[in-house]
Amino acid sequence: MNHLLKICFLILFQISFGQKSKVDLKIDQKIDSLKENKVENFVVFSQNCIGCHPKIIIKDKCNSDETQYLFWKKDLISYQQKFDECSDYKAIKLENSKLIDLITTNYKQIKSEEIKPIEYKKGKHIISQIVDHYSYTILKFIYKNDSFQKQIIDYQIETKMIDNKIPNQNYLYNQKTSLKKVLDLVKKEIN
Repeated sequence: MNHLLKICFLILFQISFGQKSKVDLKIDQKIDSLKENKVENFVVFSQNCIGCHPKIIIKDKCNSDETQYLFWKKDLISYQQKFDECSDYKAIKLENSKLIDLITTNYKQIKSEEIKPIEYKKGKHIISQIVDHYSYTILKFIYKNDSFQKQIIDYQIETKMIDNKIPNQNYLYNQKTSLKKVLDLVKKEIN
């Protein structure tokens, strides 16, 4: 009986937490379609926020709190497509985009890079600063048959000075990373 209860709990856990969102399923379907047409490299961009603002729901209207962007390159032309829970958007051609080229050229470096936390030296100690309410970016990279994901906390990448007086000793490092370059290019493309 105890063994059966454990199995039921495991199945329930996988059903509850293993499900993909409607937006993830749309993106997976698009990627599968593009892979059939010999496209191998993709970036998926999304932003989220922990404890930043309440969700507003308008009755009798589709309310999407999940927006993601898919980027790819086919036949030397770069594309972007927006995905959310409410609408179907068409792919848009991007003029002079360097995003996919940057990723294919720097894939191993991007995969191994991490954005460093906010830190400063106080006496003999290194102090790390964290926040409990923050916005963050998720970048999913798909390169041929490999994939990985990076989560970038905006506060860590944007904070140069702590309380306008103490320098973040990782600010310059974070600004020079390929991850920061990818993030800048993505934000430029979606605006």
